[in-house]
Amino acid sequence: MSRGAISKLSAKEDTYFIGGATFLGAILSYYSIAIFSRRTVFIGGHFFMAALCTLTGYFIRQKQVELVLLAVCSHIVVYQATQGAAMFIYIAEIANHDGLLGLCIFLQMVSTTLQSMSATWLMNGVLGVDGLFFVLAVIQVIAVICFTFFMKETQGLKPAEKKVLYTPAHLRPNESRQAEKAYKMAHS
Repeated sequence: MSRGAISKLSAKEDTYFIGGATFLGAILSYYSIAIFSRRTVFIGGHFFMAALCTLTGYFIRQKQVELVLLAVCSHIVVYQATQGAAMFIYIAEIANHDGLLGLCIFLQMVSTTLQSMSATWLMNGVLGVDGLFFVLAVIQVIAVICFTFFMKETQGLKPAEKKVLYTPAHLRPNESRQAEKAYKMAHS
């Protein structure tokens, strides 16, 4: 796992930890989605994932295998509790027709597939395993910045208001324009 460092745990035991982290994160997602606003879930999730990717890369360099496992499991919990569930919920909230929802999910799956296909090549190349995690941390920081400036909150909006949240004002029905004004006044 960590360039010649040997774990005290077997591969099977490592897998149990990964599975347990996934299960825990999935359970926590029920509460994180219910308690926090969508922006908080996305921005906070990416922030913590950036920190955990950085720690993972650092622990790999230091050959601290158990801490690598802890950081990876923590990353999985944070991902599952935030992005894992919130992405599908947010897209369903804002997509104003099924074709757009399908396109968003298709692009997410293509992105995930490309990441899976390129990860081994990147780890075996110039970046190395630790370098890959540092690059992933930078990508998470970029996501925090993008979500901070461009993501709109859906909490407290009616379903019809959510569907036109990203629709240009001149294409919205009149009642949606009034809702946009109310939204801007409430969130100013």
